[in-house]
Amino acid sequence: MWSTETAVIAMRGELDRSAAFAIEYAIRQASRRAGRVVLDLTEVTHLDYGSVPSLVELRQSLRGRGGELTVVARTPYLRDILRASGGAEIPIARTVAEARGATVQATATTRARRA
Repeated sequence: MWSTETAVIAMRGELDRSAAFAIEYAIRQASRRAGRVVLDLTEVTHLDYGSVPSLVELRQSLRGRGGELTVVARTPYLRDILRASGGAEIPIARTVAEARGATVQATATTRARRA
């Protein structure tokens, strides 16, 4: 079932503006198969601020269909970029396992609000 499936997308290195399209594409593709998408930035050393608004839009789209997008970011540097760039509403986890639990909780909350 779409809403209970989780897809994990792992990125690495420096994600500049040119990587924003690839991130968006990967999330869109994953969200076709799974309602819960985890963007694992554990091995990312830099995230361009310009990428964050598209993450927010993708999350809103997923939530509108009963899904969720959660980001895994271990370093305070990446968490600060996400929050400072308008991504404060995106759930941020420290591990993929934690993110999987967060997406389950967020999806259940969304369903409860609709009922």
